[in-house]
Amino acid sequence: MKLLLRPKPLPDELFSSWLVRLASANISKVHPFAKRLFPRKVNFWDQDPDLTIDPRELHSLAELTGVEPPRLAQTSLSSYEGIVFEKAHSVGVTKWVLQAENNGRARRGRGQQYCWKCLADDPVPYFRKHWRLAFNVVCLEHACWLLDGCPCCDAPISFHESDFRKQASGREDGMLRCRRCSQPRTRVEEQVSPVPDELMRFQTLLMTAAEQGFSLELPGGALYALLSFHGLRRLVGVLTSTGRSARLRYHLLNGDGRLALGIRYRNGKSKFENMRVGDRAESLLLLSMLLNNWPNDFIEGCKTARVASSYLKGYGENLPYWLARELQWHLYDRFYSPNDDEREAVRAYLEKRRINPTNNEINRMLGVAFRPLVANDSLHVTGRSWNPRGPHRKTPPHTDRGLAS
Repeated sequence: MKLLLRPKPLPDELFSSWLVRLASANISKVHPFAKRLFPRKVNFWDQDPDLTIDPRELHSLAELTGVEPPRLAQTSLSSYEGIVFEKAHSVGVTKWVLQAENNGRARRGRGQQYCWKCLADDPVPYFRKHWRLAFNVVCLEHACWLLDGCPCCDAPISFHESDFRKQASGREDGMLRCRRCSQPRTRVEEQVSPVPDELMRFQTLLMTAAEQGFSLELPGGALYALLSFHGLRRLVGVLTSTGRSARLRYHLLNGDGRLALGIRYRNGKSKFENMRVGDRAESLLLLSMLLNNWPNDFIEGCKTARVASSYLKGYGENLPYWLARELQWHLYDRFYSPNDDEREAVRAYLEKRRINPTNNEINRMLGVAFRPLVANDSLHVTGRSWNPRGPHRKTPPHTDRGLAS
């Protein structure tokens, strides 16, 4: 296969954007062109081509186009591996990456977003790689909201479908025109709501961490930005939850004088990477509020909303130390439960001093719940839970286990 023209990737250009421009420059339709470039992938556009590039295909494509392999690899979202997320997954959800949700070759998800002012100002219009990151909701250069749909018909952004049922023309209209209504993507009225300064500041911190690989202003990011992004993604999951941890969201909204309206949280579908740009912006503002005066405001908010560590940890997920430490020290609301070795050591200690090693005496020595040696039969509890569950009782249910060996 030979190419007539070989345009190079533009600064921060996305792989699929460059591929569409490459096809247009060679007066070829996008899908037949991709089949010739990647013969082993029969349905090239069925999956998200921006997530990963096969190393063999990368080198063959580099030889064909004259682009160095490292520069070509930078167009893929896998270049954020080890910084924003641990690994890019070709199937399923990759944390912090907008999910494409393809239906065959057609795009039905909101995996692409763009700044209409950037496209309008570009001598050669193209889509940026950082627009695919879910924490980007505004353009930092133009201080305007990003768009995740056509401004005229709200269709998903799918510039690779621009030549469906059309002849190859060599023009790059797909970058600027909607495939469904054929209206320009830059045909946007001035935004009604201004971008909050706090959101601009917070997104700047996140993008700086993604570009540098570390952050001195985000918790946990001084060594590796991955540790910071991993913990922040867990907090975003809590803020977008429909379960008990949603109390934290209500507390933050009420403290800011707002009602919990507007965001459509759907159980099982409320992944941050599937949300519309307005819902993600609202969630990021709440996240920035949690990080203010870290960790004091976070701990106080969780205790006021009665959200314990068990609701924040998630299932089977290892949290970074900067977040796990605060959950363990301040939000773990269970009484101490000694292990078998500790109980056996106390038993041996009592026997050595010729004291009857009853379970009640062992509990008293260990400082857990025990019955005092008095006439009444009330249970002595050494502490009180800050987050009581269920009806109030003199004997918390979990202390009953401390009376049995």
